[in-house]
Amino acid sequence: MMEGPGRGALDELYRRLRSLERMRDAFAGGSGGLVDPEEDEGSDDERPSMFALVATPSTDDDRAATWTPARPLLDRVETRLRGARRSAYRAARMALADAPTEILESVVDWAVDATAARDLVCECAGEARIWWGCREKTLVRCAWCGLARVASCSIATVAVARPAAFLASPHFHVDGPRAVRHRLSRWHNFRTAVLDEWLEIGAASYRVSVERLFTTTLSVGCVGRRSPGVNRTTDWIPGYEAETAALVASSQAGADLASTAIGARAPEPARLGDGSRVFVERGTVIDVHLDRDKEALSFDIDGIPVHTPILAPKAQPLVLAVGLIYAQDTVHVARTSPS
Repeated sequence: MMEGPGRGALDELYRRLRSLERMRDAFAGGSGGLVDPEEDEGSDDERPSMFALVATPSTDDDRAATWTPARPLLDRVETRLRGARRSAYRAARMALADAPTEILESVVDWAVDATAARDLVCECAGEARIWWGCREKTLVRCAWCGLARVASCSIATVAVARPAAFLASPHFHVDGPRAVRHRLSRWHNFRTAVLDEWLEIGAASYRVSVERLFTTTLSVGCVGRRSPGVNRTTDWIPGYEAETAALVASSQAGADLASTAIGARAPEPARLGDGSRVFVERGTVIDVHLDRDKEALSFDIDGIPVHTPILAPKAQPLVLAVGLIYAQDTVHVARTSPS
């Protein structure tokens, strides 16, 4: 057996080859990005990586049939609800012939529930609820089954009860709506977690709560569903491609990256509405407002709006994305509207 300096060089070469093999296998498996060597063994979650399902709809026979384009899907939900209401109204009129119209409407609202659109609404994220009343058209689609998680039309809103969650990733410990930068990560570079739902029609708002931040930087923004691939390079961050947009904020006052708005144009400093620079730390609450129709992205930091507007990716569904650097940096996300 070889000993001395030559042996050490061979060991180093072998380690590098093994690392390259893992990277090659990650790409061949369609993971959508590099896997940190220490993280490759540290995560036992075997679900698809965080962007694999978002990047391209499934072609499996059991899911391809459900992948209806956005507007036809929303129109079908509205048609189904209108038909159910008409049938319920006729039945109520026959049973309560002399009842006032207000009573009949209340009976119809009680009789028709979200099961009227059962095969059009996501079933992998809990039961659906319905709220009657005129709403702005909105469609939030599930990344797993391709059906509607939130469908708002001119007469009602149907929404799945379970909140939004992050997709599984080898770079994060994911627990539903909470994402923790992998505890074994030692590369200290941006990795991005994305939600398991995307906005296709209308507007939606999310609240990102910073639970832990190790004196460094985070990014909050969105990626388009047709973005070439999250985490395909070691310093990928939402905002550095035309298909992405982000607010990059630092926990170090005056840092070069503090308060930078990045989108489909050159980065520029972002300011709060009162003129101060954006500053984030543990406990900071960032409200993210996505508008698919206006192709706009805006933020409130602890209730104060960020002055600089950001352009969202054009002509494609939008997915909320959060980028973290250091191990154990933690964020929690919740959809606040529509809810």
